[in-house]
Amino acid sequence: MNRWSMNQAWSNLEEMLREAGVASYEIRSDPDAKNDIGYFLFWVRVPGKKEVSVEMPGCSLATLKDPISYKAPRVVISGNTWWWQFAVETTADFLNGVRHSSVA
Repeated sequence: MNRWSMNQAWSNLEEMLREAGVASYEIRSDPDAKNDIGYFLFWVRVPGKKEVSVEMPGCSLATLKDPISYKAPRVVISGNTWWWQFAVETTADFLNGVRHSSVA
């Protein structure tokens, strides 16, 4: 069984923000806010914009980004679940005000 960790979740979150083009941000976390299936709770804020909650899986980035498996864990952004590609686009929309064509 793979071990999911807070450090890996933090790293995954930073990669998602990088891919979303979010240049300046603040991250808060609660290390005790891990659920039983390996998700870790963060709050991301861009100065001058709203804060969003992100529940990030603490699995490997390769597992999280698996484009062909419906079993890949999803990222939870403000209570909505997204596979990696759509989580990146949603993050860009929420934090940068950029609307991607595949985000409704």
